[in-house]
Amino acid sequence: MHKYGFKIFWSDEDDAYIVTCPEFPGLSAFGDTEEEALREAKVALELFIESMQEHNEPLPVPQPAHTYSGQFRVRLPRTLHRQLAERAEDEGVSLNALVMTYLSAGVAVASSVGQLDTPFRVSQVAVAQQALTDLSPASVDTHFGQAEIDHEVRGLIDSVCRVPEGLSAANNQELALAA
Repeated sequence: MHKYGFKIFWSDEDDAYIVTCPEFPGLSAFGDTEEEALREAKVALELFIESMQEHNEPLPVPQPAHTYSGQFRVRLPRTLHRQLAERAEDEGVSLNALVMTYLSAGVAVASSVGQLDTPFRVSQVAVAQQALTDLSPASVDTHFGQAEIDHEVRGLIDSVCRVPEGLSAANNQELALAA
């Protein structure tokens, strides 16, 4: 038995679940349910493997599941390190809590801004960056879990990146060019 992993996700465009296998880039299967899509993907995988074996092609090595420790090391300029440490002290939080808040906010901005039409996105990035500058860990209770932090950050992003009423993001090119 082969031990290949699958990725399952919903596609609005296809109005179905899609399953892919990272080791086989051309493999994808669709289904109305996750289970149906996974069943189809397993059939497709067996056909891929049979075809490769018939043509004496080597099978890809299964990728191990990634695990994350929640820790990594980042090198940064001394001046930035100092600024972050001073900001954390001013806020009365640890440097770790401050950096975690900023990283969470940055990921939320990247995913939220990435969903906007390009012209509107360009005009709002500077505003979103200023909102991040104003965000402080003290304003997000450090006892919150990641979901609560994400919720607070998304609220901030929604208020910053909202398309003004009566203005279409797609027709906002003049604002984008002016930004």
